[in-house]
Amino acid sequence: MQLLKKRLTQITNSKNSDVKCEIRHCICLHQVLLEVYWRARNMYSIMLMFHYFVTMITTCSDLFILIGQPDTVGIVVMTVTLTFILVQFACYTFPAEQIAFEFNNLSLILYTSKWYTNSTEYQKMILFMMMKSQCVPYFTGAGIMEINVYAFGSVIRKSFSFYAVMQNVLRK
Repeated sequence: MQLLKKRLTQITNSKNSDVKCEIRHCICLHQVLLEVYWRARNMYSIMLMFHYFVTMITTCSDLFILIGQPDTVGIVVMTVTLTFILVQFACYTFPAEQIAFEFNNLSLILYTSKWYTNSTEYQKMILFMMMKSQCVPYFTGAGIMEINVYAFGSVIRKSFSFYAVMQNVLRK
């Protein structure tokens, strides 16, 4: 995506006579990137939703066990486990957010270029790419929720909420 953005910036700022062919090539590359993204999104959708719930449940139960640990070794083991579980989920959410940002940023790059100084046919082709890239695609968990940085924060907040409920119900 970054290479496509760089190439489009070069094309839009040049006055080359073969711009139309290069723009068509960039449009084809953009469509290929979108197709690859949608296939990956569909392929990993169920797995991301499963991982969201497993992370939330595991974090909640590990917090519950961690607070009740009397020995130092148990506290260290549970803390390391909890840290790795959250880091593993972060390895899904942060790159997913970056991919969405890159797709959205393409529209901004095109809009801030000098696309309006070229021919009408050129403007129409660039306008098509701008419209396609303004729809911010996010990875989703089974189509129910977006997997992004907000989902990472959501897991942490919900885990602490469920922990508080478990603490009140089971420890009284």
